[in-house]
Amino acid sequence: MVRAPPEAGIPPIRAESHGEVACRKSKDYERRRLVAKPETNYPETTADEVVARMRAGEAMVLLDVRTMSEFRAYHIPGAVHIPIDELALRYSELDAGAPTVVVCEHGVRSAIATHFLRHLGFEGCINMRHGMSDWRGPVEGLMSYALDR
Repeated sequence: MVRAPPEAGIPPIRAESHGEVACRKSKDYERRRLVAKPETNYPETTADEVVARMRAGEAMVLLDVRTMSEFRAYHIPGAVHIPIDELALRYSELDAGAPTVVVCEHGVRSAIATHFLRHLGFEGCINMRHGMSDWRGPVEGLMSYALDR
């Protein structure tokens, strides 16, 4: 038997009953899971929409949250580079009132960064879904000649 400390208030569970453990969901567990669910209703845009906005001359900040090596390889011209692991320390470098498109390689890190920035009051911050993997606009960087986008 596996026993939790008495202060945890969890009944003992037999270690060999994996099915029982998987099925044991108390109301409290469900409540905590739902409360901890992250926001998923932040605005998103596509790479094609961003290219169209750039060609139309729309003012916006392009925030690239990829690693330094990813950014050096190729990036959108004029993009601001703040790796996601530095964002909590460097977000003050950004203008909270400016429309901001957050970009990474596949859209996962940028979704996290968008959620974080919107929580801090960056209301004009949107995620570029599918990130640079879907980008067909201009690029700069060490590998830009090979991409021929």
